[in-house]
Amino acid sequence: MNEHKIYCSIIIPTLNSQLTLRDCLKSVFDQSFKDFEVIIVDGNSSDQTISIINSYRNKKIIIHKAKSTGIYNAMNEGIAIANGKWLYFLGSDDKLCNNNVLQIIYNVTSETNIKMVYGNVIGSASKKTIKSPNKLSLIRTGFHHQAFFYKGELFSKKHGYRSIFKVSADYYFTLTELLKRKTSYIYVDAMICEYGEKGFSATNVDYFFFSKHYSIIKDATKEFPNVDFNPEIMTSINCCLYLAKKKEHTFSAWREFIICLNAAKISFKEKQSLTLRMAKNTIKFW
Repeated sequence: MNEHKIYCSIIIPTLNSQLTLRDCLKSVFDQSFKDFEVIIVDGNSSDQTISIINSYRNKKIIIHKAKSTGIYNAMNEGIAIANGKWLYFLGSDDKLCNNNVLQIIYNVTSETNIKMVYGNVIGSASKKTIKSPNKLSLIRTGFHHQAFFYKGELFSKKHGYRSIFKVSADYYFTLTELLKRKTSYIYVDAMICEYGEKGFSATNVDYFFFSKHYSIIKDATKEFPNVDFNPEIMTSINCCLYLAKKKEHTFSAWREFIICLNAAKISFKEKQSLTLRMAKNTIKFW
């Protein structure tokens, strides 16, 4: 992170984004609050993406050519050159919901020591509004990174998005901040972003992340003694079974499988059956 020169850096990874980028950028530059910069991290687009970006050259926009592949590597590269006190991550197929989003966030954050603030998002196609107004809903139902603004100081060379998670590195980062680091946060009941529903993250499952989901949240479950977390445990178990079958992250999958199996509220016979399935998945076609 660079020394703060502005209030918010908006980081947008792009790759052949000509169909949606213009609307995305318009939603940003139409904001009533103007103390921000836009950082485009482009993965060598071959369509009109760069031409669209160049049409905003008179705005506070930085083009950075990605040095590595993957959306989370692009985000990390954007973080490294950001000048903002706060960071926000948009997909090139996302749009801010209205012209006052940044002003709302500024009003909430300018006089507090809060380090994460988030609101609501809505799907561009489904028109389904996603709200996670408390810690329990963040843990159980998840969230979209487009709902969150982060204090830049939360990120460092050693603490950014872990690209080993292909779809849910943002979820992992935020849960780690929320549950492990006890980072302060606040929810604002306001519409933040209309997110695209056709991108990679919207159409793929991060089995590696969800195999670890219960391990990430299990300490926090003590805060909610009356909540049944068995669905989360079983989801992690099923993801471990999938990874073993695909021969991906097999050692990690077995470790998480054992943790989850010990916590699962199922019969001994069911645990035996799952263990046998895990073993068969591991050795089949090894």
